[in-house]
Amino acid sequence: MRNFDNEFLMKIANSTSRRGSGEAIQLLGKQAAGRYINKEAPDLGKAVRDVVAQNPELKPDQVRRVAEAANQAAWHELFHKGGDASTHFEPASGESVLESMRPKADEVQASNAVHADFTREPPAQAELGLDELASSFGVSLEDKTPDPALNPAGEAERQHAKVAAANQVIGNWYNKLIVPLTKAEEGFGLQVKQAHLQEGVGIGQIASALRLVADDPRFAVMALQEAVSTHLGGQGQFSMQEEQEKMAEHVTVDHQHPLMLSYKALEKLAAEKERLGKGAKKMAWAEKRSRKALKDKMRGC
Repeated sequence: MRNFDNEFLMKIANSTSRRGSGEAIQLLGKQAAGRYINKEAPDLGKAVRDVVAQNPELKPDQVRRVAEAANQAAWHELFHKGGDASTHFEPASGESVLESMRPKADEVQASNAVHADFTREPPAQAELGLDELASSFGVSLEDKTPDPALNPAGEAERQHAKVAAANQVIGNWYNKLIVPLTKAEEGFGLQVKQAHLQEGVGIGQIASALRLVADDPRFAVMALQEAVSTHLGGQGQFSMQEEQEKMAEHVTVDHQHPLMLSYKALEKLAAEKERLGKGAKKMAWAEKRSRKALKDKMRGC
């Protein structure tokens, strides 16, 4: 797997003319994913924090979008390009990134808040350092979000936002598999058809070969049945005598044959779809629980 060219991505993303745009957000997300994949950060959340720290002008909503872009870029690089169907990593949470970047209260400088000369004209906001003072308490003068300390349901809201964000990421990944999986099914079916009609390979021989290369023999049977039904018109075209004669022949498996390669590609995508499907169900249930907890908290239960 090639390394991300993070220095190049950073120069583009930090271009003044593009800063904060949708394109820049995607580039920052790729930069964070690159830091994680290249092991420059222990987890994706830390990688996003590092990238956001280099771009302090980003607004909270843009930070959340950078985290989402990083999740998508990391999964695309690790799964689609890395070729590992078991790829798993902890998605970055925009809310967690924002929370970690809020300075502690003891970092406030007294000089920013105390002005002893009461005969002076009221100083300007910049002179008072109100932006720094407000940010030290996790509040932005431009951000209308209520102070978490004054919001009893704040923690429940943040927890629900994290679960909802993770659920959205998994849903996006799952939906993005539909098109490549459909193409893989079509490609495998055409290879079965070509092997049978043009190369004279029996369906039983194909089944025997698939059992030798399949990680999941049950899926191999189902995939072959679907391919035969879709591309060869079911069982009506087959001669049982010919199939039995071909089954008696020795089967030599060429793992690089297009039929075998197309099957492995299909199996890989199907396994990932199943894994994400299970994850999506768990996350949907978790989001439902967190939504109920949030409603209970807001009602004062």
